[in-house]
Amino acid sequence: MGTDIGRRSRGRRPRASAVAVGFLLTLAFALGQTTTVFAAGGLSGGDVSLDYVAAGPGTYNHDTGVGGAYNDRTISKSSGVVESLEGGDFACNDLVVFFTRIAIDPGAAGSGTVQLDLQWDGQTTGQPGIGFVNLVSASANPNPPDSGNTANGNETVTVVSETDSPNVNATISVSNLDPGEHFILRTVVRLGCQVGAHPTGNILTAINDASVIGDGKVNIGQQTVPMKKVEDIASPGIQVQKSCPASAPVSSTITYSITVSNTGNEDLSNLVVNDPLLGGNLGKFPSSLASGGSDQETFDYTIKPGDPDPLTNGVTATATGAVSGATVTGTDSCVTDVEHQPGIKVEKTCTPSGEVGSTITYSITVKNTGNEDLKNLVVNDPLLGGDLGKFPSSLAVKESDTETFHYTIKADDPTPLTNTVSATATGVDSGKSVSDEASCGTTIVHPTIDVTKDGPDLAHVGDTITYTFTVTNNGDNDLHNVVLSDPICDDAIAITDQGDGDQVLAVGEVWKAECHHTVTTADPDPLPNTVTATGTDSLGATVSDTADHVVDLIHPAIQIVKTADPKQGLPGTTITYSYAVTNIGDTTLYDVSVDDDVIGHIGDIAKLDPGKTVTLTATFTLGLKPVVNVGTAAGHDVLGKKVEDSDNARVIVILPKIQHNNPPHPTAFTGFNDGRLAGLGLVLLLTGVGAALIGRRRRGNQEV
Repeated sequence: MGTDIGRRSRGRRPRASAVAVGFLLTLAFALGQTTTVFAAGGLSGGDVSLDYVAAGPGTYNHDTGVGGAYNDRTISKSSGVVESLEGGDFACNDLVVFFTRIAIDPGAAGSGTVQLDLQWDGQTTGQPGIGFVNLVSASANPNPPDSGNTANGNETVTVVSETDSPNVNATISVSNLDPGEHFILRTVVRLGCQVGAHPTGNILTAINDASVIGDGKVNIGQQTVPMKKVEDIASPGIQVQKSCPASAPVSSTITYSITVSNTGNEDLSNLVVNDPLLGGNLGKFPSSLASGGSDQETFDYTIKPGDPDPLTNGVTATATGAVSGATVTGTDSCVTDVEHQPGIKVEKTCTPSGEVGSTITYSITVKNTGNEDLKNLVVNDPLLGGDLGKFPSSLAVKESDTETFHYTIKADDPTPLTNTVSATATGVDSGKSVSDEASCGTTIVHPTIDVTKDGPDLAHVGDTITYTFTVTNNGDNDLHNVVLSDPICDDAIAITDQGDGDQVLAVGEVWKAECHHTVTTADPDPLPNTVTATGTDSLGATVSDTADHVVDLIHPAIQIVKTADPKQGLPGTTITYSYAVTNIGDTTLYDVSVDDDVIGHIGDIAKLDPGKTVTLTATFTLGLKPVVNVGTAAGHDVLGKKVEDSDNARVIVILPKIQHNNPPHPTAFTGFNDGRLAGLGLVLLLTGVGAALIGRRRRGNQEV
């Protein structure tokens, strides 16, 4: 093993090749070239020889894979290379270094690339449990430190492909290999172990195939490096066994027995045994165990009501191989059936009192008071609708669930209103049924406050209205903090009668109050008004009542229109005066009197509705003087408020013309030629013209 195989003899090369080389060298010299020129062609399979060995186990670090050299192929575990490996020199997870020397014949026709197919087996030839798991690296082993590598350093190593199962197979190429070079390929592979296995036999490694890219195969011969006596590879192992009683009642003490054994072929260190149920790390165990050794310890545990059933207890032991450094873990568990007794408790609270229409809040709590989980939980409350689905269907030991429900008090509910809830469930382990119930009562009160309001039905702007209030407790509970509020009141509401005067509106008691408001033009018409009475009963409930009162604001007004027919005439002419009286307000007027300052009382209108007009007439005979007289209409509304209006009319007196020359002109007063009469006529004429120029004057509508 390790012998160079497949090297071609230079003496058998064709003579033509030598002639060609000589010709080329001569030509190059003649042209003044100094560069070496190789013969036409390239590297062939016959130019390559291989040597496959392993680095001596003592020449490199098994954790990092650093170190080792091919050098002059000295066979030595401690300072050279080996053709076979021994399990006793390795531990699980070690890195193993292999060298492949690739030698190129100096007479090769040129450079080229060599491709290798290598295999490191994943199992042994005997009992399985150990093997190579992956290729860690493939590279040149440079010089220095490896004197066996004579290559010029421009080679390139490429892992073309790799598979790791069931064996580690890699195709690796090395390019730019020149004639005469010896190249050292370094491959590092990881050794893996199955914890607790007991492998036997050897692990094989080999070069399966080799070729020159572009030419052909390289004769590889028998290039293998076995790893022998794998049973000597440091392989840790650990086993944990745990026992406990098959069943036990709650609150009883059970004993656990735990045994830890070293089942590997190396001592164990850093032993830690952990059992969460027993408190975590169990310090009673030693920190190390020799190969084949064991340790047994016992521990007591008292079953608690909240423990699961069955009570499963697991233990874990971990340790480190003293040689391999690999960590091993062992686990075991045992199960104890816990004997249980179910239990359940129901608690209920509710609002202590309330009135019809108010809401009672019920709080219901169901608790598992036994030592086993409960299933098939049903909580029933007839008043709240029967089965209460808000509760879960199961409760763990010591677990409780509280839910809130609401109920609106109805008028026909009894007082006190007593409500009972029941809960039933079944023990998960025992199958026994348990139940409980709870009740609470609510006192129903009927607080009531009633208020009435009174005041005038009609009013005028500017009137002061007096509102009166009556407050009565018609309920079954005394009322405190009674307050009256009315936004229309100009002053504070004054209590005019407070019953017994103790400031408590007792059942059946009546209080009286009043306030005032002066009507303004900003007030709406009609003028609405609402009073609110509130009070608090002895249970803290607030009751209130309102009362409305509406005042119709009235606006009485009257209008008179006086006309004369005819509007002018000679003395002695009869004038007819018309007095048109209209109710221009929004309320009926009564006892309307129509008067004339010249003629006197014209007449009366007993009732004049809004929008209605009544016309009265009177006559008057013109004299010598012009007539200016005023008609007045006055009346009152239902509240007695007086309104009036005036209007005037003027009548022009036309006097006859005065004749100064014959034939004389007739005048209005035929048969009189007296000079004095003529003078009087002139005066009257001038007066009439003045009256006509002054025009007609009317007096406005007045409220009195």
